[in-house]
Amino acid sequence: MSAVDIEKPIASLDKIARLCPGGQFSGIRRGVSVVRNVLSNWLGMAVTGLVAFVLTPILIQGLGDFQYGMWVLVMSITDSYGLLDTGMRVTMQRYVARHKGVEERSALNEIFTTALAIMGSISLVICILSVAMAAFAPPFFHLVGSSRILFTNLIVVVGLTMAVILPTRALGSYLSGLQRFDLYNLGAVITNVLRAVALIIAVHLGYGVLGVAWASLTVAAFSMLLYGALVRWTDREVSLSIRNTSWKRVRELATFSFYIYMSTTGDHLRFYTNSLVIGRVLNIALVTPFSAAGRLLDYFLNAVLGLTSPFMPRMSELEGKTKREELRITFLEATKAATILSLFISSLALLDGKLLFHFWLGERFVSAYPLLMVLCAGYVVAMSQWPSIHLIVAMGRHRPLGLWTLGEGIANVLLSIYWAHMYGLIGVALGTAVPMLVTGLLVQPWYVCRLIEIAPREYIKRSFVRPILACSLFLVLCQLLSVGRTPTGVGTFIILLILQSALFLLLMYFLGLRNEDRRAILARSLKFANSIGLDN
Repeated sequence: MSAVDIEKPIASLDKIARLCPGGQFSGIRRGVSVVRNVLSNWLGMAVTGLVAFVLTPILIQGLGDFQYGMWVLVMSITDSYGLLDTGMRVTMQRYVARHKGVEERSALNEIFTTALAIMGSISLVICILSVAMAAFAPPFFHLVGSSRILFTNLIVVVGLTMAVILPTRALGSYLSGLQRFDLYNLGAVITNVLRAVALIIAVHLGYGVLGVAWASLTVAAFSMLLYGALVRWTDREVSLSIRNTSWKRVRELATFSFYIYMSTTGDHLRFYTNSLVIGRVLNIALVTPFSAAGRLLDYFLNAVLGLTSPFMPRMSELEGKTKREELRITFLEATKAATILSLFISSLALLDGKLLFHFWLGERFVSAYPLLMVLCAGYVVAMSQWPSIHLIVAMGRHRPLGLWTLGEGIANVLLSIYWAHMYGLIGVALGTAVPMLVTGLLVQPWYVCRLIEIAPREYIKRSFVRPILACSLFLVLCQLLSVGRTPTGVGTFIILLILQSALFLLLMYFLGLRNEDRRAILARSLKFANSIGLDN
């Protein structure tokens, strides 16, 4: 490449810079890595989401409602083991980003080694807990005979899988803290594709749910080796020497992660205990239709996390450098982006949820649509404010977050149990959605406005008003244009989704964004194209 080739894109970029107000363009150059990380997150999410989307009906049909319900139930139980990481993944990501920003090599090695040592110790605890859980869990769910034996073996194998996954998560958190989400997602894609292939083979050969569990354990072990290689390739100077571990670092990480742990516990109670409530209060077989609605929302949640998660290390870096104004701008931009994506996802769920269940899992799962709508009401509020969570953690002001998230999780469990007796599955969904709405509409916005020193009115105006108005117009137009027109096949359904998406993007671009937002998007797009060699 010649010198002229290098200067041309810079010159064209400077033209865009003159259109951007104030110092906004300075953030554009620094925002390219965020754009790259977001795109890699979405690519990884698209691949892994597609794999999981295809895998779900295969497992349901191959295992049957009872064994699949048992699989979901055991996964819900063992997911609670993840709480034992005491928020170490988020803590590790924050500290790695801060120390990387100021180039403290020795501190990076200490954080890396100490966090891995903590995770390894927790994995040993999980192995012990799995054996204990295998003895006490089956009677709790009224399982006897062969079902009890299968359930016991399943808990042990899945527990071992979780013991392997925890150190792998630490390795992935290190990559994320280095802002190498592209490599993190590469590992996730490879792992999920291999896992899907292994699970399909296990089902096809008739090994049942226990075979599925063993296949998952094998792939988890491979994934740990893969992420270890990616960390070594990314950071040649990283050290695993035992001398890098210290009680000082253990106390530092543990102190910061305590309220992260509380928040993680609350999240677990919010998102992963519904299966336990249904299995105990209602029936294990009913876990399957509820899981179908929950699985869709997991995909939606991952889409928003794919957008917002790269902002956390970026915010941590800005906080470490005490660049408060740039931190505030980054937060508001991230919140508006999360709001737009959340509204888009929830709108498609509202318009096309029944058809999606019909084409994805079959007509009998269309009955899960009301569950999806109730849950979606809470999720759209929570998803739009994920940047608030990242900001609170980046600034180290997460003690109230831990308290209210734990309280929300406890309220979720209690309300789900109470309303399950009265309204069945809809009651469980209400128990999840109502606490999310209270926190998302009242508590969280108030706290983050005080934290970032911005008036609530300004926060709402800059982040939510325009996107909500544009989305409302989108829903009205879709209802008017689709009267009497129902897709009869998968092809026409996909075309409908594409047309709806195009209409949403047009309305959001011209009505949901301000002029300066559009100019910033243009500038960042051009800069990103330059960075990957697409500008001639």
